[in-house]
Amino acid sequence: MIICHIRDLPSAEWTLGTLGIEWGPLAYTSKGWAPNVATVGTVAPFGYIVEDTDRGLDEGMPLAQIEAAKVKTKTAIPTGEYVVKFTWSNRFQCQMPLLHDVPGFRGIRVHQVKNAGWTEGCLGPALSRDVAKGSTSGGEAAVAWIYARIKECEARGEAVTWRISRVGE
Repeated sequence: MIICHIRDLPSAEWTLGTLGIEWGPLAYTSKGWAPNVATVGTVAPFGYIVEDTDRGLDEGMPLAQIEAAKVKTKTAIPTGEYVVKFTWSNRFQCQMPLLHDVPGFRGIRVHQVKNAGWTEGCLGPALSRDVAKGSTSGGEAAVAWIYARIKECEARGEAVTWRISRVGE
């Protein structure tokens, strides 16, 4: 499963984006997992996301360039593709999805947030967004849904990838 995250509304204080799921041979339906009847690679829209300011970073950039542009706790992670796995979070004291091998960043988690002030580099899924305020709502339900899908994929031995791009890329 690939979680598709497209940054479409950047600002100086936050970045809003849209979320979708790119299904492989299986797709999630109202009855659970079933053979994918759509074209493999079809992206099903899911919701939205809020994160810190997009400073134009990309996973292919030299690490020194990423670190020079990064503002601690106020910078969105580089665009790219990252493996996602549940691991123990010492900060939150629970199992949470972690994006692995993000250049210049550590501990990038997926969790509920209300605005970019809560993210510190992490990703905050939601069901709706307020473009004027750079905030989101419905995070609890969005996070629960994503967590369940990731766990189901892990239980089947299927890899989960989080793909971040900008609109038009």
